[in-house]
This record gives sequence, C-alpha cells and structure tokens, in this order.
Amino acid sequence: MSRSGDRSPPPRAAGRPEEVRLEEARFPEDAETLRRLLRAYRSALAAEPCFAGFESELAGLPGDYARPRGNAWLVRRGGDGGALGCVALRPLEATGLCEMRRLYVVEAARGRGLGRRLSARAVEWAAAAGYRTLRLDTLQSMAVARGIYARLGFAEVPSYVHDPQAGVVYLELDLAHWRRRQQERP
Repeated sequence: MSRSGDRSPPPRAAGRPEEVRLEEARFPEDAETLRRLLRAYRSALAAEPCFAGFESELAGLPGDYARPRGNAWLVRRGGDGGALGCVALRPLEATGLCEMRRLYVVEAARGRGLGRRLSARAVEWAAAAGYRTLRLDTLQSMAVARGIYARLGFAEVPSYVHDPQAGVVYLELDLAHWRRRQQERP
C-alpha cells in the first residue's frame, strides 16, 4: 500500500464519494509526508511573509507540533492512504494560547470540506488540551480559508507578532466561547 501521497485522487465508483480519514500525524513515521505537504503549501502561495524559518521548521519536525502541547493532523485517502491535506497546532509563549498553522489541502481534493474538517479537528483538540485561545494568521487573499475560520467563530484581531506583514490577517478564537456554542447545538 503506497503512502507516497500523490496529488491525484484514484478513480471512484460512480456516484460514490471517495473515503477519507483524518489522523494525527505520527512522528517520525509521517514527518516526510508532512514535509511534502508543507512544501506544496509553500509553492501554492505567491507570498513569502509567513515562511520565515520554514526550512528549519521542516527539518525539526515535529518541533513545536509535538504532543503534548502541539499536534499535527493529516487527511488521507481511505484506499491507499495517500495524503490529501494537513494542519498543525503549536503552543505560543503565553500560557493558554496556541496557534493553528499550515492548513493545506492538495488542489485535486479541494471543495470537499477537508479544510473545514482539519480546522475543526485542530479547534476540538486545542479545547480538549485546555487552551483558552487559539490564534492563526492567514492571507487576505485566502477567501475560502477565511470563510472556514469565520464559520468556526474566529474573529479578526490586531497582529500578535512583532513584525506584521502587509496582506496578513490575524484571527483568534475564544475556546471557552466555542465550547459553549458546541454545547448549545442540537
């Protein structure tokens, strides 16, 4: 069974959606798969501001994404296990704060709700891990991702980094408020 994660989905039976599974990344087993996805993410973006220290981040995986304070997830095809997307979460310096990073879905798998599923998993995990606030930054131009974050309850906030970049939007989610909203849903 291949775990190379080629970018094209396998043929599907007529009328049947492709099965996918969302999994925590295992290290060191999934480090190369995550590196490949993150390099594709970088290639897909024309802007460079969010890639300071990127190669060091990849070389040091899991780095800040290591449990118990961080985590990373992969979404895979059900049949061959090929990787279709990823997201990661890392602690920030202040107690109770964490940051969602590197949400990416390969182009061939977009439009199927995988970015939403990955983001929701990161939010759920952050809340269960006891974080109070989840932050992220995204590009103004990433309308689909910004829509996902808005539906999850993220709100725009001033920059929380020392060197804010033009075109970058900073978002934050109060996890206690998010938990209450989840409990109120039927």
